[in-house]
Amino acid sequence: MLLNHRSGIVDHTTLPDFQTHRRTDLCPVEETIATFKDLPLEFPPGARFEYSNSNYILLGFIIEKVTGQPYAEVVRQNVLEPLNMDRTGFEYELQPVADMAAGYRMDDDRVVPAPSRVMQNAHASGALYSTASDLYAWEKVFNSDDQATKAILAKILDPAAEAYSYGWAIDTMHGRRILAHMGDTEGFKTCILRFPADNACVIVLSNFDHCLVMRIGHDLSAILLGQPYRMPKRALAAREAAAHYGDYVGQYQLKPGFVFTISREDTRLYCQATGQGRLQLHPESRNTFFIREADANFAFVRDEKGRVTKLVLNQNGKQIPLKRL
Repeated sequence: MLLNHRSGIVDHTTLPDFQTHRRTDLCPVEETIATFKDLPLEFPPGARFEYSNSNYILLGFIIEKVTGQPYAEVVRQNVLEPLNMDRTGFEYELQPVADMAAGYRMDDDRVVPAPSRVMQNAHASGALYSTASDLYAWEKVFNSDDQATKAILAKILDPAAEAYSYGWAIDTMHGRRILAHMGDTEGFKTCILRFPADNACVIVLSNFDHCLVMRIGHDLSAILLGQPYRMPKRALAAREAAAHYGDYVGQYQLKPGFVFTISREDTRLYCQATGQGRLQLHPESRNTFFIREADANFAFVRDEKGRVTKLVLNQNGKQIPLKRL
């Protein structure tokens, strides 16, 4: 249940002191466990799937008690060294990693260094650094003829498995069953997509936390498997498109109390949803725009007199109309 996130144990990263203390200050694993060990369960164990970093913290702690060694050392001896994953390890405070990429994020419309975080606090729920080639060496183990490996893979791929199975998210892509996982922290975003029936794998690692790694992974795997894919969008020249921006400025309501505010600054158009950050809209045509932070686009709709009366958000295959206020 811990490995499949079906325990009901509270995710310690959702607790208030995580943002104010345990994210930025060195925190022993025992202190992390103490924050949630006496809290009531979110649901009866086994009742449903809900991702909780606390599950993997506990599993790593159990491994330390059984082996008498730090979790990172157990992983190094049993996984990293046998697979020659010499560019993979655990990040420790005040121990620089050679050639480590710096992480970046968006601040309004500027790319800036991401804030720091004490990664070793993540313990067995994260804190790993790696490379695409090292992760590929690890992924290839799943295609081994070793009987123990085959037994583990059969468990993961059990037809009864639902959203999550032994460390892998279960989904479909390009008409195939996939095993996948994402990762993200300040300044970094990652994904791995496995196509077991095709013996294929796509790994995307980014040091920019607004990177659309799943979109990139989706289209790279489409190329790999001979499926249709989309090229990245190109924005129109800003000054050419900006002539009509004044038509769009205003508020568009999704529901009472939740609106999208469209604003303009010179040759740039911005969108800001209630309680969220401002995003730049990049022109695709006169009335359609896309954002770089998500796989979504916006279409402004005009009436018979040419006046903009609503905004349509296209995301995840859904068209969501918003009425202009």
